[in-house]
Amino acid sequence: MHRKNFSGQKMLLVLLFTIVIFSIGVYIGNYGTDKKIETLNQIYNDLRIETQETELEFEIAQESLCDQKGFSTITQNLDEWGYKLDYMEGDLGKNDPTVLNMKRYYYILELKHWLLAKKQLEVCEIPKDVDHSIILYFYSNDGSCDGCERQGVVLSHLREKYDNIKVYSFDINYESSALNALKSKYGVKNEAPTLIINDVYHLGFLDVASLEKYIVEHRS
Repeated sequence: MHRKNFSGQKMLLVLLFTIVIFSIGVYIGNYGTDKKIETLNQIYNDLRIETQETELEFEIAQESLCDQKGFSTITQNLDEWGYKLDYMEGDLGKNDPTVLNMKRYYYILELKHWLLAKKQLEVCEIPKDVDHSIILYFYSNDGSCDGCERQGVVLSHLREKYDNIKVYSFDINYESSALNALKSKYGVKNEAPTLIINDVYHLGFLDVASLEKYIVEHRS
């Protein structure tokens, strides 16, 4: 009789202990989720303000197109937007609605920057050599592109090696009217990696040496 009571009490204590542990886990999980949401909301609010600032910076850069210092500023800000997009993709996932909206805006900024860069080369006194080239890079991250990751590494290396090589990267599968217009302009199909190097179309992976040679052969 005493053993049965002791056994029942023991089971009850184990059950209560399990419930407490579970409750603490849920609380910690919820706390972490709340902090995560709070952090993301802060990032979102910051981005709203930065969006307005970025728009103004692009307008100012357009007014003083040949000012290299001003152009460097918007280039740096564009890079920062790219880093933030990478962070949010890693935190929320590539298909999260907030991430997709941010990606859409980032692509708009890239296209604006690309148009300014092309115009700058046309109207400003800038030496047109290998150190001043514009590359559009269309990649795919759906697992179907074997060379896309390697091509991204090569392009990053070239950007570090040459200060004035500008690279604009776009997900070839992303649906956007502006991006579709760009793809139509250069005849880009849903094949990756695709490179538009100084307005010249190239399909397929290029290593560092081949890409440098291609740039020299097709200077702006």
